[in-house]
Amino acid sequence: MIMSSTELVFGKENIDIKLKSLVKTDQYNVFKDKITNDHWLLTFYESEMLECDLGVLEKVPVNKCVDLIGKLIDSEDIQEVITICLIIYDRNFDDDKNNRLLLIESLENYYNICPRTEFALKKIRFTIYETELYDSINLEPILGKSYVEIESDSTFYKEISLRSKKLLEMCSVSDW
Repeated sequence: MIMSSTELVFGKENIDIKLKSLVKTDQYNVFKDKITNDHWLLTFYESEMLECDLGVLEKVPVNKCVDLIGKLIDSEDIQEVITICLIIYDRNFDDDKNNRLLLIESLENYYNICPRTEFALKKIRFTIYETELYDSINLEPILGKSYVEIESDSTFYKEISLRSKKLLEMCSVSDW
């Protein structure tokens, strides 16, 4: 069974195995471990990149974006990578724009140290697409902010977008 220190279970077979040790609770898609009483959340995400649904069983309390980004960088399985991207995107990772900054910095660092394998380049491309890092739209609330603050937020998103597009171009080079 694939499990990590972040207590995530990926893949239908692995989820089915883990579910055998859990019981359903009254809450939607929440299960309880029969022995430890730990709670687990079952979630499914639709991946446009893979054109399929991907499931994950996650121990409660659920992971923070910073932990998921670390797991994403460490992952060696493309379905796991995409599932983590979808979790990050779903978890309102823009509630704290530093999550967006951490993700692009982590991808840039990974690019600089990773071997230029097809998997590594795919991981970077899929992460950028599934988390929409390329999107420069300012997602920060503007109510009560000055023009300078709004411009600052806008510049932040544009810079992240430009960095992600540059990374996409570098990952598209075919002569590695």
